[in-house]
Order: sequence, then structure tokens, then C-alpha cells
Amino acid sequence: MAYWLVAVWLALGMHAAQAQALRIGVLPYLSPRTLLVEFAPLREFLASELQQEVEILTASDLPRFLERSHAGDFDLVISAPHFARLAQTADGYLPLVAIRADFYALLLVPKNSPALTLHELRGKTLHLPHKLSFVSMQIEDFLRQRGLQPEHDLRLLYYSTDNNAILATENSAGDAGAAQRSVFERMPRDITSHLRIIGSTQSALSLIILAHPRLATTALPALQGALNKFPYSEPGLRFFQSSHSEFIPADAATMAQLDAYLPRLKLRLAQGP
Repeated sequence: MAYWLVAVWLALGMHAAQAQALRIGVLPYLSPRTLLVEFAPLREFLASELQQEVEILTASDLPRFLERSHAGDFDLVISAPHFARLAQTADGYLPLVAIRADFYALLLVPKNSPALTLHELRGKTLHLPHKLSFVSMQIEDFLRQRGLQPEHDLRLLYYSTDNNAILATENSAGDAGAAQRSVFERMPRDITSHLRIIGSTQSALSLIILAHPRLATTALPALQGALNKFPYSEPGLRFFQSSHSEFIPADAATMAQLDAYLPRLKLRLAQGP
């Protein structure tokens, strides 16, 4: 009987420890394996600072990531800027810090394409990442600002990932495509060497870290303190050097600037796949 009680107590203790793990949901902009490596320094540091197990999680695609975020599957989310603003305004997530990197949405054409200017792309197919992605919306705005109407002047094809949009562009006959710079640079050289950049957006926020509102009165102060220390730690230096990024405040003004993306995002979510 005593042995059975001890076994039950140990099982309950293990379950409680598992339940206390800090679950970080990361936007699926890279493969799960690559995301685990990319955010390993942050996981390592938070686990040490908070004396708590930390898990890095993601989702199969962007719609599923939004679903899981909305359902509260994650304690923290590391999300695209427009997704972050939606999570804040719709679900009460609390912005903690923004990550600014050399984020450029690149406009690409095959190396042998005759197109030298954006206007020479009229009538072509534009291969884009997922229609919900920040990259696609930024490229669409980039073209509008330069006198092209993407929906009318080009044939838009959306893909599940940046990688797939890049591959479709490489295999096309004179079409164009778009991708996040950091993803493009990770592609094999025998693919990127067949493409050239014909335009790029300005640098922008790449990701925003937010806390689920359930953390507001419990773990949030310690978590915010740990994030403030992270840039000055050895794991933090590794992270920022490898990702060519930095933390900046996710203040009210920064978040409000993202409101311009919400009507388009909500419309595309309502339209479904």
C-alpha cells in the first residue's frame, strides 16, 4: 500500500512538473528542426533564469499557428508583427519585446529573366508565400507604392512557405517571386544562384514576443526580467550574432502602427484556404 501511494505521489509530481513547463510557440517560418536550433539559446537562458522547463513548439502552417495561439496552447508566442497585433487586440496577449532584424521581403526573378524593372513584370505570375504572411502583404504594398496593382497587373499564386515560393520562381519561365531575406539566404546555393533580386522592402520588425494573459499576475514579472537580461548573456550574444537581430521595445506606438494590416488579415482569415 505504501509503495502504491509513493508511486502515485511521484506520478502526480511528474505531471505537475510537466504542466509547469513554459510553452513557447514560434511562428513556423522555418522548418521545426531549424526553429529548435535557432531559438535554443533563448530556451536555454529562460530555463536557467526561471528554473523551469521550457519547450519550443510550432505549428504545421500559419493558420494552425493562429488557431493554437487563439486557443491558448502557448504561454509565449514569437509571432509575425501583424499576427502579434491581432493576438494583442483580439485575445489580450501582452507584448513583451520586439525583434528587429534585417528583415527584407525580397522580390525575385530567374537569373535569365529579361525583366530589369518592376513594371516589366506586368502580366507575369508572382509566386508568393502564404497569403497570411507578412512577406506577402509587404510585397503587395511595395508594388502598389510603385504604381502596380498586384491583383490586376499580375497573377498571384500563394504557397505554403517562403521556400516553396522560391522553388516555384526558380522553376518558372520568366515569372517573379517573393520571400523573406533570411529564408532566401538559407536556401542551397544551387537554387539561389539561379535567381536575382529585382526589388526589396525596407527593413522592418521581424518578430514580436508576447505573453498569454494568464501569465499577467503570476510569471510575467520574472519573465520580463529574464528577457531584459537575455541580450547581455552568453546565450543571448550567440542568438543575436547568429540571427543578426536585436531586441527593441514593443511599445504602444510600435504596436499601433501594425493596425494597417489587420483589415486585410481578417479578410483573408474569413476567406479561408
